[in-house]
Amino acid sequence: ELLNKCLDRVIQGTPQVLRQPGAQSGEMRAPLHSQWQRLELILALAQRTLSLEAEGNKFVVGRQRAQLEMRIEHAKDHRSLFEHLVESRLGRDHGHSNVMAALVEVDRLARLKPNSSKVEQHKQPEVSIDLQGG
Repeated sequence: ELLNKCLDRVIQGTPQVLRQPGAQSGEMRAPLHSQWQRLELILALAQRTLSLEAEGNKFVVGRQRAQLEMRIEHAKDHRSLFEHLVESRLGRDHGHSNVMAALVEVDRLARLKPNSSKVEQHKQPEVSIDLQGG
């Protein structure tokens, strides 16, 4: 249940460099690389939890397993938003060997050019999730 909530939290919204339009001045988002790390950590924990077994039986079963699997897929889709953001900011041939390094660079550039760092909203796929659990 906790992992379902954590996955829901990290996949809501879109990656933002500075702040969302309409946010209160001074209301800052976590740096992109921190958002990426959080997403990757929770995704890895959720995947590992699904693989746990006790005496040959899966630890997570039934509806909880199905919900967790669905959220894992949405989290994987959400990762592509970061990749598209990197490509739109640094270009297709940005020269970074991994997304994390590229996101650090995007954050760095945003600090250097604060007026031009507002990121266009990347469309997030529409998701319908049953949070009732029943």
